[in-house]
Amino acid sequence: MKTEGGAPTTTLGTSKAEIIDMLIQSGDITADELAEIANGATVDIVLTVKDGSAAVSADSKAQMENGAGDYTVGQYLDISLFKYMTVNGKTDDGQQIHETAGMVTISVQVPENLINTDGIVNRTYCIIRNHNGEVSILEASYDAARYTLTFQTNRFSDYAIGYKDTKIKDNDDPKKDDPKQDDNNGTGDNGNSGTGNIENGTSASTGKTSPQTGDATNAAGYGMALLLSLAAALEVLLKRRKKSEK
Repeated sequence: MKTEGGAPTTTLGTSKAEIIDMLIQSGDITADELAEIANGATVDIVLTVKDGSAAVSADSKAQMENGAGDYTVGQYLDISLFKYMTVNGKTDDGQQIHETAGMVTISVQVPENLINTDGIVNRTYCIIRNHNGEVSILEASYDAARYTLTFQTNRFSDYAIGYKDTKIKDNDDPKKDDPKQDDNNGTGDNGNSGTGNIENGTSASTGKTSPQTGDATNAAGYGMALLLSLAAALEVLLKRRKKSEK
């Protein structure tokens, strides 16, 4: 693996042995090279990732933007695969591999400026590829814990990280739609959990009617008036009895 020019950290998920097998199948490792390997030569596979700001042409960028659909291009990348043969201690200049016989797994670190920090939107990612003028949107798996985007490809050329934001629907307060939770019934939100305001003598937590303090006061007044009336009537009766005895 080799990254250049500010390209994001990239890892290769397919083993060297698997890629060599693909190159044998496609003929990119020839019979002569296999013989040299049998006699001690070595072969190296290098995936090179460059920041596409300068490495990707303006025409290729325009093609990817047009083919991105509802995705926004976040960063361009030049992803290339090379094969190097070392024979008798001498390494050649390398051969660029444009296609492989099987799929190669690649993981790219999503740049910090492309990570979603807005709590009201959901961001999804994709990989956009432009290979010889053919633009494709590749499925990619995003690991939110590691901020990596993993995808598979068998073609190596111009790429871009794409993203799309969708607004998260507001979760309405269920109290708004429940007439039983109306504030006038003493269950309005006062900033605390569990209980609301208590009005008209009704408890918000139990719904039972609390006794009215005014009722107790009135009962005491009535009782006192009755006692006074009885005392006055008794006094009148006593006076009449004294007069009759005389």
